This record gives sequence, structure tokens and C-alpha cells, in this order.
Amino acid sequence: MSQKHRDFGGKRDKPRGKGGKHGNEGHRKDRSEQRNGRNERREFRRDSDGNKQRTGSAQGGHSRNDRDGRKESFRRRELAGMNYYIYGKHAVEAALKNENRQIHFMMVTPSTMETMPMLADYKYLPHRVVTTDELNVLLKDESVHQGIVIEVSPLPEKSLHDIELPEGKATLVILDQVSDPHNVGAVLRSAAAFGASAVIVLEHHAARESGVMAKAASGALESVPVVTVTNLASCMKDLKEMDVWLIGLDGEAKTFISDMPDYTRVALVMGAEGRGLRRLTAENCDMLVKIPIGDAVESLNVSNAAAVALYAVNQK
Repeated sequence: MSQKHRDFGGKRDKPRGKGGKHGNEGHRKDRSEQRNGRNERREFRRDSDGNKQRTGSAQGGHSRNDRDGRKESFRRRELAGMNYYIYGKHAVEAALKNENRQIHFMMVTPSTMETMPMLADYKYLPHRVVTTDELNVLLKDESVHQGIVIEVSPLPEKSLHDIELPEGKATLVILDQVSDPHNVGAVLRSAAAFGASAVIVLEHHAARESGVMAKAASGALESVPVVTVTNLASCMKDLKEMDVWLIGLDGEAKTFISDMPDYTRVALVMGAEGRGLRRLTAENCDMLVKIPIGDAVESLNVSNAAAVALYAVNQK
């Protein structure tokens, strides 16, 4: 394997004990005896009976094959500063085009490079050509990466007052403790499709920005602002002062969403699947509506309900 492949992801720790400034300076022993002593201590340890047992090589402790070493290096980098991996062609392409997205490095397979000519515009990014197996190991075989992965920092946080609502019709989506990143990502995708101005989520008891969310959003995480709030009741009060009507989705409501008035500014408020809207959240809504569905199912998934509700509001 080439030196380029071995060094990717940061410099490896140098073996401790081949001289240098690690503790034995100042002693009156001969330097060769110091090295021998350090190597012996590294190579052996004593058990409870005082017998020596081999623990690793004299040059650097326990050995590790290249794949495990790269995996550990990648994981350390991901955890540093809450960085995470975005994978999949649509999600990665959208992130590359987003000027607000900080990208640290890219990993791509040769076949994906051939099918994504736009990558030629991003040669300045630190990158490495890898195999599909390497990406499978990196993502624990749990993700459809399509041969490309980038390490990124989370997007800058936005507050409610960072959102500029258009002069005419405007739609927002509020997610009340929706904790599944797949659902949040799918809601973002629908929000992008129907022109929603933002998606508002809670700081606690909610899904955080992640590779899973980015993949489900299929690029919409980069285009739809995500506003994080600590107090949903206070946020809803602020929205009312901005002339936004709060429409809660509730399967027990008496009014169908198709029958709601044609408000200029609307925020669709949606609860977690199963539990639905919390009591206080529902009480703070201006109106509760439901989506008409057949008897075959009890309710819709929150992301599906968001898509239907956004479509219905857009038809007004």
C-alpha cells in the first residue's frame, strides 16, 4: 500500500522509545543501556508471579493492520469537534455546493469519480481515492454511500430571527420532538420540494444533524434552513407576532386540512410518530386539522404527513 494511503487521515503516532525526550534524560546510564531498558520494558511485563510475559514488539507496542489503523484514525477525526460523515451522491454534491458548509476531506472510489465529473472542481479539497470495502468499513456497512464520503462540520446554527420570510405566501414546518433522523431528513426533502422557508426543531429530544439525516434529505439539508430552539412555546409565541398562523396536525381534529382557511403565513406543527403533538404544543396552535385517510391504517408517518400537508397548503 502506498505511503499516501497509509498517511491519510493524519500523521500516525511515532513509536515511543526510539530515543528522544521521553523521560530517561539526565540519568548517568549509557544511552545504549537506556534504549535496551526501554525496549525490554516495552516488550515484556511481569505477571503476578514475577514472570515476564511478552506484550508487543520492541519498536512500537501492539501491531495493527492497515485497515484497522485507518478505521481508528477516521473515527478519532469524526468525534473531534462533532464532525460527521455525509455520504451518497446527492447529499455530497449539495454539501460541496453549499458555501456555508465546512468540508475537511473527501474519500471517493474510482468508479464514482468517473460518474461525478463535477468533482474535478473540488480538487483543492484534501481527498483520497479509496475502495468500496474501505468505505464499508468506515461506515460499518450500514449506509448506502455510492462510493463517496466527506467529513464535514455541522452547519452554523440559525435562530428564528435569521429566517427571512417572503412577502407573499410563506410556509414553515415545526417538528415537536421528532427524534428519528430519517424522518427529519425526509421532512427536509419535502420542505425543499414545496418551498418551505425553514424547518424548526427542538434542541433536546430531537434528531441532531447527521449523515443519516443528510442522506434522507437528499441534499435538502444544505438548502432548507434548520432552526433549533430551546423553548417551543416561546418560539410559537414569536411566530404569532410575525403574523404566522400555527396549524397543528392531529388525527383527532374535526377539521380536514383541505377545509382550513387560506392563510398567507402558515407553520405546520407536527408531533412525533405515535405520540403526536404534546398537550401544550397543541394548545398553542391556532387551529388543529387532520389529513383524511382510509381505515386500513391508523395514521401516517410524520414525514409522509408533512409531504401531504405541505402539498395541501400549497394548493390554497
